[in-house]
Amino acid sequence: MNNINTKKRILTGKAFACAVLLIVLLAVLTSCTPKEPVTADFFEEKAQALGYTTEDVTDQYMQEDFKVIKGIAVESDCLYITFFETDSSDSAALAFAVEKANFEENKEDSSEETSVSMGTYQKYTLVAQGNYFLAERVGKTFVSADCHGADTQKVTELLDAIGY
Repeated sequence: MNNINTKKRILTGKAFACAVLLIVLLAVLTSCTPKEPVTADFFEEKAQALGYTTEDVTDQYMQEDFKVIKGIAVESDCLYITFFETDSSDSAALAFAVEKANFEENKEDSSEETSVSMGTYQKYTLVAQGNYFLAERVGKTFVSADCHGADTQKVTELLDAIGY
Protein backbone atom coordinates (compact mmCIF):
# COMPACT_ATOMS: atom_id res chain seq x y z
CA MET A 1 0.00 0.00 0.00
CA ASN A 2 2.77 2.43 0.91
CA ASN A 3 4.51 1.59 -2.37
CA ILE A 4 1.42 2.60 -4.38
CA ASN A 5 1.13 6.00 -2.62
CA THR A 6 4.82 6.66 -3.32
CA LYS A 7 4.27 5.93 -7.02
CA LYS A 8 1.27 8.28 -7.09
CA ARG A 9 3.32 11.04 -5.47
CA ILE A 10 6.15 10.51 -7.98
CA LEU A 11 3.73 10.63 -10.91
CA THR A 12 2.03 13.68 -9.45
CA GLY A 13 5.42 15.36 -9.03
CA LYS A 14 6.39 14.48 -12.61
CA ALA A 15 3.05 15.74 -13.92
CA PHE A 16 3.50 18.98 -11.98
CA ALA A 17 7.04 19.43 -13.33
CA CYS A 18 5.81 18.79 -16.89
CA ALA A 19 2.99 21.32 -16.46
CA VAL A 20 5.41 23.96 -15.17
CA LEU A 21 7.82 23.22 -18.03
CA LEU A 22 4.99 23.52 -20.56
CA ILE A 23 3.87 26.87 -19.12
CA VAL A 24 7.43 28.22 -19.21
CA LEU A 25 7.90 26.95 -22.76
CA LEU A 26 4.67 28.60 -23.92
CA ALA A 27 5.65 31.87 -22.26
CA VAL A 28 9.04 31.83 -23.97
CA LEU A 29 7.61 30.97 -27.38
CA THR A 30 4.92 33.65 -27.26
CA SER A 31 7.41 36.32 -26.17
CA CYS A 32 9.82 35.45 -28.99
CA THR A 33 7.65 36.62 -31.84
CA PRO A 34 9.63 37.29 -34.99
CA LYS A 35 10.52 40.91 -35.63
CA GLU A 36 8.94 42.51 -38.67
CA PRO A 37 11.05 44.76 -40.91
CA VAL A 38 10.00 48.40 -41.05
CA THR A 39 10.58 50.95 -43.79
CA ALA A 40 13.24 53.66 -43.77
CA ASP A 41 10.41 56.21 -43.72
CA PHE A 42 9.01 54.64 -40.54
CA PHE A 43 12.47 54.70 -38.93
CA GLU A 44 12.87 58.35 -39.89
CA GLU A 45 9.45 59.25 -38.46
CA LYS A 46 10.21 57.54 -35.13
CA ALA A 47 13.69 59.08 -34.89
CA GLN A 48 12.27 62.55 -35.49
CA ALA A 49 9.52 61.92 -32.91
CA LEU A 50 12.28 61.21 -30.38
CA GLY A 51 13.86 64.57 -31.22
CA TYR A 52 16.63 63.46 -33.57
CA THR A 53 17.56 65.21 -36.78
CA THR A 54 17.73 62.74 -39.66
CA GLU A 55 19.62 62.78 -42.92
CA ASP A 56 19.03 60.81 -46.11
CA VAL A 57 22.32 59.00 -46.80
CA THR A 58 21.10 56.79 -49.63
CA ASP A 59 23.47 58.33 -52.22
CA GLN A 60 26.51 57.69 -50.00
CA TYR A 61 25.89 53.93 -50.15
CA MET A 62 25.04 53.50 -53.84
CA GLN A 63 28.52 52.10 -54.60
CA GLU A 64 28.32 49.36 -51.96
CA ASP A 65 27.93 45.68 -52.82
CA PHE A 66 24.57 45.65 -51.11
CA LYS A 67 21.68 47.43 -52.83
CA VAL A 68 20.28 50.26 -50.71
CA ILE A 69 16.75 51.44 -51.45
CA LYS A 70 16.92 54.11 -48.76
CA GLY A 71 19.36 54.98 -45.99
CA ILE A 72 18.65 57.26 -43.05
CA ALA A 73 21.27 58.48 -40.56
CA VAL A 74 20.86 59.93 -37.09
CA GLU A 75 23.79 61.77 -35.56
CA SER A 76 23.84 63.41 -32.15
CA ASP A 77 26.93 64.17 -30.04
CA CYS A 78 28.73 60.81 -29.72
CA LEU A 79 25.90 58.81 -31.33
CA TYR A 80 25.65 57.66 -34.94
CA ILE A 81 22.89 55.34 -36.17
CA THR A 82 22.17 54.36 -39.75
CA PHE A 83 19.12 52.48 -40.98
CA PHE A 84 19.06 50.85 -44.39
CA GLU A 85 16.18 49.45 -46.34
CA THR A 86 17.72 47.17 -48.96
CA ASP A 87 16.41 45.38 -52.03
CA SER A 88 16.59 41.90 -50.47
CA SER A 89 17.35 39.89 -47.37
CA ASP A 90 20.64 38.87 -49.02
CA SER A 91 21.71 42.52 -49.37
CA ALA A 92 20.86 43.17 -45.73
CA ALA A 93 22.81 40.05 -44.70
CA LEU A 94 25.83 41.28 -46.65
CA ALA A 95 25.59 44.73 -45.05
CA PHE A 96 25.37 43.05 -41.64
CA ALA A 97 28.44 40.90 -42.32
CA VAL A 98 30.49 43.88 -43.53
CA GLU A 99 29.58 46.04 -40.55
CA LYS A 100 30.14 43.22 -38.06
CA ALA A 101 33.63 42.68 -39.51
CA ASN A 102 34.32 46.43 -39.23
CA PHE A 103 33.20 46.46 -35.60
CA GLU A 104 35.26 43.38 -34.74
CA GLU A 105 38.40 45.37 -35.57
CA ASN A 106 37.75 47.27 -32.31
CA LYS A 107 37.85 44.12 -30.16
CA GLU A 108 40.34 43.83 -27.37
CA ASP A 109 40.82 41.38 -24.52
CA SER A 110 38.42 43.24 -22.24
CA SER A 111 35.66 43.54 -24.86
CA GLU A 112 32.16 42.17 -24.37
CA GLU A 113 30.24 40.89 -27.37
CA THR A 114 26.93 39.18 -28.12
CA SER A 115 25.73 37.53 -31.29
CA VAL A 116 22.33 36.14 -32.29
CA SER A 117 21.28 34.64 -35.61
CA MET A 118 17.83 33.15 -36.30
CA GLY A 119 16.54 32.97 -39.86
CA THR A 120 16.38 36.49 -41.29
CA TYR A 121 17.25 38.04 -37.92
CA GLN A 122 20.82 38.77 -36.86
CA LYS A 123 22.17 40.93 -34.07
CA TYR A 124 25.73 41.64 -33.01
CA THR A 125 26.82 43.94 -30.20
CA LEU A 126 30.28 44.86 -29.01
CA VAL A 127 31.40 46.99 -26.09
CA ALA A 128 35.03 47.99 -26.58
CA GLN A 129 37.25 50.98 -25.90
CA GLY A 130 34.40 52.72 -24.07
CA ASN A 131 32.12 52.49 -27.12
CA TYR A 132 29.04 50.47 -27.98
CA PHE A 133 28.67 49.01 -31.47
CA LEU A 134 25.54 47.35 -32.84
CA ALA A 135 24.72 45.69 -36.13
CA GLU A 136 21.19 44.32 -36.53
CA ARG A 137 19.38 42.83 -39.49
CA VAL A 138 15.66 42.20 -39.73
CA GLY A 139 14.57 40.80 -43.08
CA LYS A 140 15.72 43.22 -45.77
CA THR A 141 16.61 46.01 -43.32
CA PHE A 142 19.83 46.71 -41.50
CA VAL A 143 20.68 49.01 -38.57
CA SER A 144 24.14 50.06 -37.51
CA ALA A 145 24.94 52.01 -34.35
CA ASP A 146 28.16 53.38 -32.95
CA CYS A 147 28.08 55.41 -29.76
CA HIS A 148 29.86 56.22 -26.55
CA GLY A 149 29.01 53.62 -23.92
CA ALA A 150 27.02 56.19 -21.93
CA ASP A 151 24.62 56.62 -24.89
CA THR A 152 23.64 52.95 -25.18
CA GLN A 153 20.17 53.69 -23.79
CA LYS A 154 19.52 56.15 -26.64
CA VAL A 155 20.17 53.37 -29.17
CA THR A 156 17.89 50.99 -27.29
CA GLU A 157 15.15 53.63 -27.07
CA LEU A 158 15.19 54.24 -30.83
CA LEU A 159 15.28 50.52 -31.67
CA ASP A 160 12.39 49.87 -29.26
CA ALA A 161 10.42 52.66 -30.98
CA ILE A 162 10.66 50.81 -34.31
CA GLY A 163 10.06 47.36 -32.79
CA TYR A 164 13.64 46.13 -33.17
